[in-house]
Amino acid sequence: WALADPAAWAYLSPILRDNGGWALFIFTPRGRNHAYKTLLAARKTAGWFAETLTADDTKRFTPEDLAEERSTLIDIYGEDDGESSYQQEYFCSFDAAIIGAYFNTELAKAEKEGRITDVPYNPDLPVYTAWDIGRSDATAIWFAQQALGGSLRVIDYYRNVGKDVTHYCEIIRERGYSYADHIWPHDGGRGDWSTGKTRPQIAIDHKVTPRILNQEHDVTDGINAARRLLRRSWFDAKRCEEGLEALRSYRKAWDDKNRCFKDTPLHDW
Repeated sequence: WALADPAAWAYLSPILRDNGGWALFIFTPRGRNHAYKTLLAARKTAGWFAETLTADDTKRFTPEDLAEERSTLIDIYGEDDGESSYQQEYFCSFDAAIIGAYFNTELAKAEKEGRITDVPYNPDLPVYTAWDIGRSDATAIWFAQQALGGSLRVIDYYRNVGKDVTHYCEIIRERGYSYADHIWPHDGGRGDWSTGKTRPQIAIDHKVTPRILNQEHDVTDGINAARRLLRRSWFDAKRCEEGLEALRSYRKAWDDKNRCFKDTPLHDW
């Protein structure tokens, strides 16, 4: 469950409730994400059962087994990621960093410095939106304001699946912000099969004029640019909760055959 799309439960819950069904959530921690919140909710909600079992609780492994496994994980992943993997897998640590995640350091520092907090909309500053447009997968939109001194105030986030451009333009309008720019990725100019128009044309018809970026030839350049941006960003903890969870989970793909991380990100939710 910790690795699944957190939106899945929103779809399944009413079906189960309507039919008298039940669900079983099994997971190893991956930070304090939606699975952690599910555990907290289960502990305090009547009719739910919650249990956390570490290697100390189950007695499944000997101390020698655990020492060998810890050493092996550190040899494979390095000191920091290896220790994180060991604490997650054997001791159910919700504080260990997600293995191979790109933005662990930047987001941990943002939390420590209190930059994930209440960041209200400032009507005196224009809002910039940045889109990741999906066809078969999700479309995500960040809403941010550039503050004096160079810091970025990330005030809102929206994500959905299977909706057309018109839907997202309506979301932009419903938010009621004063906009300066709408930034789209390089593939945002593709056509819409249902209308014959390009997506920018449809957006312009709905009062959203996008600025389409050039393609990044190396995804690493974009990741490093995002790291620099995160170091001066403030996030609204409530409205950006789902987006922050996506940032925490964005990680390198693992090559099982060669026992190392690939140069490309894992393409999941």
